[in-house]
Amino acid sequence: MYALTSSKKGASSARESSFVTAASETIERLTARQEPEVLAFLAERPMHTFGLAGFIRSNGIVSPHNRGSFYAYRNEENRLLGVALIGHFILFETRCDRALEAFARLAQQCKRAHMLLGERTKVQQFWELYCNGGQAPRLFAESCFSNNAGRRMGRKFPGSDSQLRWTLI
Repeated sequence: MYALTSSKKGASSARESSFVTAASETIERLTARQEPEVLAFLAERPMHTFGLAGFIRSNGIVSPHNRGSFYAYRNEENRLLGVALIGHFILFETRCDRALEAFARLAQQCKRAHMLLGERTKVQQFWELYCNGGQAPRLFAESCFSNNAGRRMGRKFPGSDSQLRWTLI
């Protein structure tokens, strides 16, 4: 489904490559220059993306402290439709099923993944796509993040009473 195209001449590692889907949609490894665009994308749903945004704000997009790499999923018009951190942790924010599927396939190549964290339904979708070629789970756990902090501050974040689910792999 994906053709590997190198972003540097002679580069062969997945860390230096982007994947192109049949529909001219791409997954690319993010660089520091894309940080403002990514943070703006994540700011549209802050209660769901605090983990991704926190890693970027604390460490930058490219940092060994992230224990993984950030990737973007773009459609044929170069519109950002998904962001993922894939490494020790797998966190993602997607706006379409194609982005979720592409990140699951990319994550299958990461053998050091230990935790999958995200919204319950998206994690379930991701896991169904990932498990056929990835690691077997060691533990499933769920937690519900409420909007109490936002209410105390006099604000309510859209969709903030959602349940998040994580999977240890």
